[in-house]
Amino acid sequence: MNLRRAVLVCALGVIGMGMGNALQADTLPDASYTLMGEKMFPEGMAYDAQTKSFFVGSFYNGQIQRMQAGKASEFLPAGQDGLHSVVGMAVNTAKRLLWVCN
Repeated sequence: MNLRRAVLVCALGVIGMGMGNALQADTLPDASYTLMGEKMFPEGMAYDAQTKSFFVGSFYNGQIQRMQAGKASEFLPAGQDGLHSVVGMAVNTAKRLLWVCN
């Protein structure tokens, strides 16, 4: 699955409004990303402006992938720590935390 910047800007804008954060399009990287795996089914997304990383969670199996500099990598394996399904995420930049709704 290939995600384009416009889709991420839209989705992250909605998440950002819900969390009270203002995301500006000029702060987002200009890239597209291919998610790993055939059963990713992305649901939750979050953006960390400090590391310029997107985090995408899987509704199907709870895996979290990190996208940075045009490449996806596994941030949290499927099912780790009892996480079975990701339905939302948010980055707490000050405390360097990734909040995940299961």
